[in-house]
Amino acid sequence: MVKAKKTTVIWDSKVKGLHTRCYPTGRKCYFLYYRTADQMQRRPKLGDSEDITLTVARELALKLRQKLAKEKLKRLLN
Repeated sequence: MVKAKKTTVIWDSKVKGLHTRCYPTGRKCYFLYYRTADQMQRRPKLGDSEDITLTVARELALKLRQKLAKEKLKRLLN
């Protein structure tokens, strides 16, 4: 396997906002990109590829997106 010289980001085609950061050291981590109600960017780490699979990262990302959508709806209704 050839290692990249800089950090590379690979966006998932199935879950909006989910991406993998591939570091020059060979380490890979899953993150979810989203914006808050006040347009602040957030990129919480979901886990390392050594600890969770892409399938699990997708499940976590979907759960977080659902939670964020519920919070947004709650704010709109209040």
